[in-house]
Amino acid sequence: MERPADGRPSVGGTAHVRRRDGGRRPLPALGPAPGALKKAFRTSAAALVAAVDEPGALERTVRAPIGEVPGAVALRLQTIEHLVHGWDLARAIGQKALFDEATVEREIEFARGLTARMPSGPGAPFAPSRPAPDDAPALDRLAALLGRDITE
Repeated sequence: MERPADGRPSVGGTAHVRRRDGGRRPLPALGPAPGALKKAFRTSAAALVAAVDEPGALERTVRAPIGEVPGAVALRLQTIEHLVHGWDLARAIGQKALFDEATVEREIEFARGLTARMPSGPGAPFAPSRPAPDDAPALDRLAALLGRDITE
């Protein structure tokens, strides 16, 4: 995303994203949507916390994008979703995502076991893993494990 001279991400005006082929395409202006998005996110997060707090929620079988899983697995999938898409967003706006390292390390181990059992190829839930140096930040290693190119 291009930034104004002061280096801050621009919400108004015209933003651009770089295409994989190196070209640029404009993004639509966000208008008043950020406030509504914040509210929707907070509402969704509160609903997730309430659902997880219900007795037996983590043991109950639920439908997830990868199939039926125990609630505890669905919660970990949701955690990974927030971590990796937080990484995506931070990269897109030129910032560093700040998440608890211990949480990320724990989810790396979970994701390794998960990706080893997942189908690969077209239609697979995750892109093929990409290389990451052992000394890369934990969040970069998780992103690479789930198919992100951390060298861009």
